[in-house]
Amino acid sequence: MRKFRYKWRAQTYPALQTPLCYSCCLYLVLLSFLCFSSTVFSATDDYFPLNDKKLQAGIQYGYIAATGRFIDEGKFSNANGSPSQHRLLLSIKRGLPKGFEASVDLSMYGENDEARDFYNNRGYGLLRPSIGLKYSHKPWPIFAFADAALPLASQALEPSEVGAIYKLGSAYLHNQGAIKILLGGYYQWAAEDSNSVKQNSFAIYAKPIFEVGEELNLQMKFEFLKTGEQIVKGKDAGHSGYLVTVTPGFVFRPRPSLALEVNLPYSALGSENVAEFALTLQARLFI
Repeated sequence: MRKFRYKWRAQTYPALQTPLCYSCCLYLVLLSFLCFSSTVFSATDDYFPLNDKKLQAGIQYGYIAATGRFIDEGKFSNANGSPSQHRLLLSIKRGLPKGFEASVDLSMYGENDEARDFYNNRGYGLLRPSIGLKYSHKPWPIFAFADAALPLASQALEPSEVGAIYKLGSAYLHNQGAIKILLGGYYQWAAEDSNSVKQNSFAIYAKPIFEVGEELNLQMKFEFLKTGEQIVKGKDAGHSGYLVTVTPGFVFRPRPSLALEVNLPYSALGSENVAEFALTLQARLFI
């Protein structure tokens, strides 16, 4: 009965091409020291793969405000002024045969003068494109994914400064009726390059999802990220630490072909990492 239920619900809600309980998309943490991007804005999502030949086009806007840095246990350094960034992310996803999904993402950003000093960025430009692959064997409530951020960009960073970054992970959905819990994790590492900035990391997360009718889901994500030692041009620069991010949000589906999402991620505590607060808005069109 469990297998039949998962399959039936996936067919009932074609807007998401997955069970209604999978209606959650929240952006996993990336290291700002590693790839010059916000810890609360990322292309990676928590959706199960699209069905074969289905297409998804997405656009996401993010406002990110840095509040400071977690220096060590119990120590916090406030940011000077009000460093903030505006980010825009465009994505295309395509369902493939046998449970696979391929994706391409492109993002750009702009920031104020305080953020340029805080993040040591160049103020604006295109960030590296990323490509991804997901796999899920229906009707099992689990999926795996692999992502790669390519060392190609303009203004925001140069290939010689940051090499390619790879990520492998998986997630499992525990179904308890109107309340679902998504449990997952991933490992992220940088390509070997003596001229690049490297910092490997791994994360685990849990996200309760509450169904409020057929059109609305409420969600809350808790993620623990452990960062390794930072390597800058082949030399150990320290900065091993951790970061705990909490993200309340909701997904609203006004029609079968459209999903709208709002999230408010913030850095709750940590060590040797940037503390941020963000507002992310996303729209996804299913074709």
